[in-house]
Amino acid sequence: MDVKNLWQGVKQVLVAILGGLIVLFAFVNLESVQVNLLFTEISLSLSLLILISALAGVSIGWLGGALRGRRKRKALNAGYQAELPVSAEDEAWLTEGVEEEVAVPQE
Repeated sequence: MDVKNLWQGVKQVLVAILGGLIVLFAFVNLESVQVNLLFTEISLSLSLLILISALAGVSIGWLGGALRGRRKRKALNAGYQAELPVSAEDEAWLTEGVEEEVAVPQE
């Protein structure tokens, strides 16, 4: 079994466990809380606030990963080495769909 595939499986299990814990924690905390939004105050259930915060965190993490991939693709297409080492699998993914040949300088 490939180590990368094994790591993908481990990550999926960890995400599922973390998601389950977040949902469980949210349902344990059903009371209503006041949230100060600088100019106004709203009242909503603590579980909803927890779920909104968790979704915001996941979205920020996903966006960071997407931007990192874009930066690596841009660096490769510009002919420069990315800041991080690029494996053969990453290079294949980065060049997928690229129509023109890009010469990468050898050091």
